Amino acid sequence: VTPWQTSSVLSSPLMPPRNLSIASVGNDFISILWDQSPESTVVGYRIYADIDSTGYPYDNLIETSPDTTYTIINVLPGEVYYVSITSIDANGTESWYAHEVQATPQPAPIINVNPQSMDLSTSLVGEVRPMELTIINSGTDALIVSDILHNSENIGVSSNTFEIPVGEDITVTIEVTPSQYGLSTDTLLIQNNSYNNPSLQVP
Repeated sequence: VTPWQTSSVLSSPLMPPRNLSIASVGNDFISILWDQSPESTVVGYRIYADIDSTGYPYDNLIETSPDTTYTIINVLPGEVYYVSITSIDANGTESWYAHEVQATPQPAPIINVNPQSMDLSTSLVGEVRPMELTIINSGTDALIVSDILHNSENIGVSSNTFEIPVGEDITVTIEVTPSQYGLSTDTLLIQNNSYNNPSLQVP
């Protein structure tokens, strides 16, 4: 993105925002704040962010905001984000960039499962029916599964405590052995340390 002023302007160019800083950083967000512009013509600010290199030009215009705080969401844990802002007036004239700030969202595991639901009801009495459930770590830190819970005495899980490295998966076997006739339902509850779903339910 090329700002309006790329060289010296004699007709009072807008002043870049001052005192841009990182307010807080989470697993999937970065909050920033800055001082309100002393110029009466400023009506808002543009927020820019980049992850591939530091400094101008920035690849992504995130948002235009009239406020002096902003939270960038859906960021990737473990990535370094380079953030800057500009001032704009009512005519769309844009200042040069404020000084850049950097932030790295905390590395965190992300859990996914395949399949996302399982039919635990259609088995014959006395018959053991094994089914496979793959637990995937697509995050940036180790995924720790602390327990896989269920309410039925007729369901067994091959392993319910384990750790999955970044980018890998583990397949567990779910065995259903009904003891009486009739339909039954249950839900698996996977307790884990992911930031996206620490109590994942598999119906």
